[in-house]
Amino acid sequence: MLKQSIKKILKKFSYEIKKIKKINILTFNSKHQNVFEQYYKICNKESLNVSKERFVSLYQSINYIYKNNIAGDFVECGVFMGGSAMMMSYAMKEYDKNNIHNKKLWLYDTYEGMANPSI
Repeated sequence: MLKQSIKKILKKFSYEIKKIKKINILTFNSKHQNVFEQYYKICNKESLNVSKERFVSLYQSINYIYKNNIAGDFVECGVFMGGSAMMMSYAMKEYDKNNIHNKKLWLYDTYEGMANPSI
């Protein structure tokens, strides 16, 4: 009864309450969902402020590149703590288990921060 009353009040103000279903965030290859979660737990500890959505995007990007046979290596500029580089490495290993693509992961960092801009 309380639930119905709340719904009626909200409806008067053009609001409604809906239950949100849990969605599968990995759209390219859902069978790797559990593997991504394991990688995320490890890589998240090695990053300062990289969101889960960004890790998913990185993981899916590697998947997309391998699925579509896009040539070239991977590069990360500004490695800092290495969490994103770890995710790239795990994804590369996952999607190229036989190492037939022979892609490399290049990592660059200043180790001292960026220099101040000058004229």
